[in-house]
Amino acid sequence: MKLNLDYDSGVNESEYRYQQQLKSQSTDEKSGAVNYSNEKKILQRIEDLLTAIMEKKTDMQFDTFFNHLNDEHESYYNYGLGLFYLKQNDKKRSLKHFSFSYEQFKAIDKYVSASIACSKSIEQNPKNGELHRRIAEMHHKYGAKKEALDSYLEAIEIYKEKRDWSKVKNLCNIAESIDPNNPLISEMYGYAYQNTAGKKAEAINYYEKAKQIYLKCGQKKESERCNKTIDEMMSSSQVQELDIPYFTSYKRDNINTVAISDGIPVDEWINSNHTSSNVLKLAESDDMLLDYDIYKVDRSICLTLERTNGSYKQSYSKLENFFLNLFFEMLSLRQESFNDSNKDFKHDEYCTVKSEFLEFKRIINQALGQAYMDQNSSSIGTIYTTPALSLLKKLLKSIDPDLNEVQLEYIEQAKHIAVPGSALFFLELFTQLKRKDIILKLQRYTNDYGYDEISGLIDIPLLLLKPWDHQFEAFKAWKNNRSTGIVEMATATGKTVVGFMAIEHLVNTNQTNRKIIVRIIASSTAILNQWRRELIEKMGLMADPKLDYNSSIICKGAHIYFQTVHIVMKRPESYGCDLLIVDEVHHFAAESFRNALKVPTPRKMGLSATIEGKTKLDYLVKYLGPIIYRFDLESAIRADILPKFEWKLNVVYLSVTEEEEFEQISKKILLLFNHVSTDYATIRKISKSEVTITNLYHFVRLTEIARYKKIGLPDEWKALQAKLQERRWIIHRSQPKINKAIELASYYLELKKKIILFVMDINTCDLVASELEKKYSNVYVAHSKMKDANRSILEFKRSASGILIGAKMLDEGIDIPDAEIGINVSSTESKLQLVQRLGRVLRKKDNKNPIFHHFIGLPSTGSYVNYEDNIKFMEELSNIQDIALHLGVETEMNYETDQLLDVHNSAETMVHENNFGEKVGTLYLGNILKQFNEKVVHETILRRLELLDPNKKISDEKWRQIVREAFGIKDELYLNVPGYWWILVIGDRNAKKISQLLKSKC
Repeated sequence: MKLNLDYDSGVNESEYRYQQQLKSQSTDEKSGAVNYSNEKKILQRIEDLLTAIMEKKTDMQFDTFFNHLNDEHESYYNYGLGLFYLKQNDKKRSLKHFSFSYEQFKAIDKYVSASIACSKSIEQNPKNGELHRRIAEMHHKYGAKKEALDSYLEAIEIYKEKRDWSKVKNLCNIAESIDPNNPLISEMYGYAYQNTAGKKAEAINYYEKAKQIYLKCGQKKESERCNKTIDEMMSSSQVQELDIPYFTSYKRDNINTVAISDGIPVDEWINSNHTSSNVLKLAESDDMLLDYDIYKVDRSICLTLERTNGSYKQSYSKLENFFLNLFFEMLSLRQESFNDSNKDFKHDEYCTVKSEFLEFKRIINQALGQAYMDQNSSSIGTIYTTPALSLLKKLLKSIDPDLNEVQLEYIEQAKHIAVPGSALFFLELFTQLKRKDIILKLQRYTNDYGYDEISGLIDIPLLLLKPWDHQFEAFKAWKNNRSTGIVEMATATGKTVVGFMAIEHLVNTNQTNRKIIVRIIASSTAILNQWRRELIEKMGLMADPKLDYNSSIICKGAHIYFQTVHIVMKRPESYGCDLLIVDEVHHFAAESFRNALKVPTPRKMGLSATIEGKTKLDYLVKYLGPIIYRFDLESAIRADILPKFEWKLNVVYLSVTEEEEFEQISKKILLLFNHVSTDYATIRKISKSEVTITNLYHFVRLTEIARYKKIGLPDEWKALQAKLQERRWIIHRSQPKINKAIELASYYLELKKKIILFVMDINTCDLVASELEKKYSNVYVAHSKMKDANRSILEFKRSASGILIGAKMLDEGIDIPDAEIGINVSSTESKLQLVQRLGRVLRKKDNKNPIFHHFIGLPSTGSYVNYEDNIKFMEELSNIQDIALHLGVETEMNYETDQLLDVHNSAETMVHENNFGEKVGTLYLGNILKQFNEKVVHETILRRLELLDPNKKISDEKWRQIVREAFGIKDELYLNVPGYWWILVIGDRNAKKISQLLKSKC
């Protein structure tokens, strides 16, 4: 059975209201105390309703049921899903959603509900010690001590069977705090210490305590059992085998072993020539030592070396010395700094590093093992991925906060050499670090604080990169504005990091005992998925990166949720939090989305690349606060955050097969416009200051105002809107552009490049992919109708070369840092969209020379709507010129035919010859010219124009130089005069005419 949770089947609330009434009764009216029985009734009611729906005993539909649960709280929604999948015998999904609901109930202090969710998981997985520990904790939270103790003892028994003595001791410690005179707990404590190296005395003490309590309780048989164990420990040499400190290592498969009778003498193994490489010898000895550590807690493991006097200790002590000498001999050879470059690293310090290395390695491996066990190997899959790398990066960052992401990447580099925690891994890491002070700090910090402190790092949100200056400034501005406001930063300049900094600061300064709730909302699930992945990666959080945005992240001190605007806007009051982060906030100015900004929260942050239009900004400022920091593309280039790039413009024709359709649409547009332009009543209703519509761009602007004012439009207006959009869609999907783009993509695929191709619609995505897949295998597609679009993006991200084809879902927030070729086949409606597409390939990366190909599609002469097409063409070129000059790059124009060059020239002529007054396309000429009003600027331009030949056309490059000189902008800086290119076109690229324009208007 498939749930369609996005479908709204209508509201039939009679059944569900009873559940809400129960919820409202969960607090005793007289005492104000929590009525735990009602928590149980609510969950039982949810289960009863679900059963009735599944058995078709009620008219309520699944979609209505789950929508109501989600509206009430995510915890109920996930609990309901857990029940649903449980009844469907889908164990994996059921456990997943019960786990989510447990964490969510716990976060809102509904401990009874959390314990019930846990019990449902235990029904399916009764031998999971962590589940029993969780339910014990919840019982203890709401005062059910007997149930808590029983559950702790059950968990202890499970971990005892698994021989996980660390967990047994931890749980015994908690259970003892509940019932300090329980002899069974003391006996379990003793048993755990009995199986831990060097803890004989502690074991005997606990057995003695258990014996005395049993005697007081009259349990003679149990008392004698403890006494017998004490006698055996006192007389036995069993503990002598465990003198080397014990630690729990992570699980390993395929351990190389030999039978005990076939054990190799240690000297023979060390001196053998079966392996000539020191690297392999180091790796083998490292593995053998690890086998020995595992053997100390699991005697079923067979070891390689022989016993001496019935013990392995002597052989493996000698192997340990050989291993240490070989490791530091190889390290010294690879890292010259140990001897020469850092004179402060004295001989005794070097000896200290060597003597402390094994203990350091032991603690790290124990912490990594704990991280692995806590993660449920079915989730992360292997310790060699997120847990290990996150823990090690946090450890480095803790000892030296000034380490940057490049230095932390040494851990990634070492991982490619060997398994994290292994000798070869540390050999490569120490070699890359080079700084001996860092190596000393790393070992001393680890050894001083020990396993508990180090393993605790894994659950702390810590930003694993050094923010850029502008990110620090943005965060400081937000914090100084009472933790409210909008951060406007260009695509690819790391605005999400500012959000990470807010989360880190809030969690680390939290003085309360409760978890902080953080909500991140966006209009796109792809953006939310990326937020989740990057939080895990860049803050080192222990969560499965393969899960999607529906899975919240729980870490020390915080519960982080990811939600779409479509969910939050329904009932924003139900999504209260301590910090609200709204990404791509410019979308939230729409009336329907705006409601989501009413989430009750003391701290709120809006993030966007660009917010266009005063109307949008006014609405956003009302709910989120003002723009408190701006960092545009020009600033990014100047700060050396984004690289220089090549920008190539390809002007091509539309498909001949579409000409007839195009002509019909064009005629219909002209006919409709004639009617609309005289609809004075509607025009005045929208804009009191205007009485006529002079052109199609004027019409489009009025319809946009109507949209924000929520003014209904007459049918003819809607029909004209539809025809204009239809015509533009044809331009976007024009076949020649696609063919040329396919040819271009094929060229770069042959060169093994990484390419992103932007198209307008899903059909074109699939069309381009099908053509390229005929020859290439590394073709990836991402659009909203794909079930696994996120997976496709991840596969492209991991690939060495290939092409990712997508439409609008690639426009915002999807970070593909390796892509170096951008091909934009879809026309852009605003600078924002174009900037965002540029941002997909503009990434600071060594040896990267990005190229951005921008296709402009023009209809043939017979299908031209002069004002629409010419102005649109000129606007697109103006946007490109503005951005190009902001970035300090040049544009290269390429025309499919000479006729298209003629079209370009005729469009410029039309702009020059028509009297547009103050309005040109979507720009106001008066606003453009105001930028030239300053006397020095004005006079400098006029003076430079007087020196030019009036019979020669002024090129884009020459005009740029003139304006740059007038504004006193140096060569290494970038021009920031929006719309300046229009002056060149309106002035017919003629020095005399431009001078006349400036003199008359400025």
